Amino acid sequence: MQIPFIPTRLQSLVFDTDLHRLLLLQQIERDMPQDHQICRAGWYNKPVALTFSGQDSLSGIATCTSTTYSGPDSATASVPGTCTDTAGNSTAGTFALKYDTTPPVTTATPSGTQRPDGVYTSDVTITLSVSDGTGSGVATTEYQLDTEPWTTYTNPLVITIDGSHTLLSRSTDRADNVEATKSLTFEVQHDGQDG
Repeated sequence: MQIPFIPTRLQSLVFDTDLHRLLLLQQIERDMPQDHQICRAGWYNKPVALTFSGQDSLSGIATCTSTTYSGPDSATASVPGTCTDTAGNSTAGTFALKYDTTPPVTTATPSGTQRPDGVYTSDVTITLSVSDGTGSGVATTEYQLDTEPWTTYTNPLVITIDGSHTLLSRSTDRADNVEATKSLTFEVQHDGQDG
């Protein structure tokens, strides 16, 4: 006898209603710490504890498997599970999830005319480029120039003021992984003389 999972369709973990999906997610998430919950974009960014369940109207369920998914990062991860009844019949199913634990990587690239010692003698244009590999995709990139407030990056920055400057940058992906802040320090002297 085949044991149907809950929720099931054709004896596999295919969700045919939002209610079924919600019930299974609630079941899975009950035993997870708060910071392991699914993020708003539908991605998990911490190891996911999964407990499968089933029902059997004759001999009854004897055991169902539990496991923890901890990678690799994937938009199409599939976790297998089985339930077995007291008569020894087993049915397998899978749970699909999106998993990303890797923060994006931001690179700040300055351009302008430089002296041999690295000091810029022209305006400096800084471009921020971001990569998230095979992850969930970049959600936001922000920067802070000197003591100015953090600002969302949309276009290259042009620094026209002489002096020493520090640019901080960081990005966040759609799975809420936040990159460690990076720092770029440079000096501008349009007259070519030290300030």
